[in-house]
Amino acid sequence: SAIQVLNIVGSTISAVNCTFTSNEYCFDLNRQSCGLSLPGIPNVCGHCLDGYDGISGPSNSLCVNSSISRLSIGSFCSSNSECYFDYCNQTSLKCEIPSKQCPSSIPNTFCSGHGRCGYFDSTSNEISNCLVGDSRCSASCVCQNAHSGSDCSYTESVA
Repeated sequence: SAIQVLNIVGSTISAVNCTFTSNEYCFDLNRQSCGLSLPGIPNVCGHCLDGYDGISGPSNSLCVNSSISRLSIGSFCSSNSECYFDYCNQTSLKCEIPSKQCPSSIPNTFCSGHGRCGYFDSTSNEISNCLVGDSRCSASCVCQNAHSGSDCSYTESVA
């Protein structure tokens, strides 16, 4: 029927590209599989699994067991795993809140290697940083040259 065709087309259009983010990778981070959380971000794992805490929302950062005590922001640390947000500044040796991440189709890179991660306030002005948990700003890819998409993974054909 026409409704079935529309549902198939709609699910195909809205499918999230998770080519480079396996279920095992997300499971190792104690997160839902890529594409299961809204908003669906290409190659980004979902929310923390039940019983785990970490950066809220879709992310490729580690979620930690809720029952394990972690150091708070500003505490002295020697490794990321000691800190609540899994980020120990190696210069100050203190637990800090990390910056928000931009999506990428290639793990451990920004914007699929074809752009830079930009931080923007609520009026779309670029700012110097945007920390996890700050609802007044966002992280978005600023793509280079002929690349586009939320993670700069698409190339525009030049006619």
